[in-house]
Amino acid sequence: MSSIRIQGTVVFDSHVEHANIHPTRGGNGHLEIIFSPTNLNADQYILEYLSTMSSEKNNMTLVTSDNELAFQAKAFGVKILSVQAFLKLLYEKELHTTKAEEKPNLECRYEIQRLLDIFEKKYKDQ
Repeated sequence: MSSIRIQGTVVFDSHVEHANIHPTRGGNGHLEIIFSPTNLNADQYILEYLSTMSSEKNNMTLVTSDNELAFQAKAFGVKILSVQAFLKLLYEKELHTTKAEEKPNLECRYEIQRLLDIFEKKYKDQ
């Protein structure tokens, strides 16, 4: 999956003992991890976040299989994708990326066979 280039955010519920007033964030540039702040679960935080967004919502997709969350998020104009559909999309992208990476190998095999045929012909001609 490392060859797929996506950028996203995963929001988790914070444990009561570890929750802060502000959401806790971490990640690596491609994937941001957020733990919801005190007194908000992950769904509530996502909806609050969406309510503050303006034009960026047009480029956002919420991946969830929670029907209630999906229904509420749609009201903000966000695209919704089920977890199953998201995994299928990742799988298809991985297949596409893998096939694209295999192309040079096929060309390489063809080139090796072509050179082998040339050398065999020259060897036989001697």
